[in-house]
Amino acid sequence: MKSLERGHVPNLATILYYSERGGLLNRASPWVKLMGLFLFVVAATIIQSTLLLLALYVLSLLIYISGKFPLRKLLGWSLFPVLFILTISILFIFSQPGRPIIAVPGVFTITDMGVLLVVKLLLRGLAVVNYSLTLIMSTRYSEISGLADRIFPRPFDVIFLLTFRFVFVVFEVLETALLAAWARGGSLRRGITSAGSLYAKIFAVGVVYSFDKAERIGKAMEARGFSGELRSYERLRSPSALGWAMLVISVLIVVVAYVYQGIIP
Repeated sequence: MKSLERGHVPNLATILYYSERGGLLNRASPWVKLMGLFLFVVAATIIQSTLLLLALYVLSLLIYISGKFPLRKLLGWSLFPVLFILTISILFIFSQPGRPIIAVPGVFTITDMGVLLVVKLLLRGLAVVNYSLTLIMSTRYSEISGLADRIFPRPFDVIFLLTFRFVFVVFEVLETALLAAWARGGSLRRGITSAGSLYAKIFAVGVVYSFDKAERIGKAMEARGFSGELRSYERLRSPSALGWAMLVISVLIVVVAYVYQGIIP
């Protein structure tokens, strides 16, 4: 049976393992990596050229690979964002004007512009997801806590850190539920063809149980003296001269790409 941790659900233990290593990206200033995420989000939002979006996606892959993180895990973890993007964008494929590719008279028409729109959404989403995973896999949790402490006012810094941890609680519960279903003969193929509601039920139950588990974690924290504040004493590394130079160059590239994207398909 295929382990889900090696499949499609990010595992907190795996992410923390890579974040504590002494790799090249791990030694970079967390401020530089955070500002890099901001630039990725801006670029994915304002750029319309398909080739430039493809270049942005390839760049996110190269940054991920430069940290010596497992590419196979990234491909598996990308399944959920791909399914999410396809779910919210599939309706647009039938409403975009353009040259028909597949048409059933009176039923639906798929145009080239509709397909191109879905491709652009996938490139945008995956580029940001790839860089976000690179960020958390190359930044120690103490540094993430330090960033939250300096960026967010109280109590939003605590809310951010607890939310960050809660996401992985949900993943852990879903992993356990899916492994239990597979152990009892369930499979993705069987779930779609003969019991399509199986995985929807697992997801719903998993989310509900995650809230229950999060509440128990909260009570355990209170029993250990948690008062609603999480102080961080981490000394965050300031950006080096090379880090500032890379940020300035990145900003210039984003501006130039936005201004001249009309001449690039």
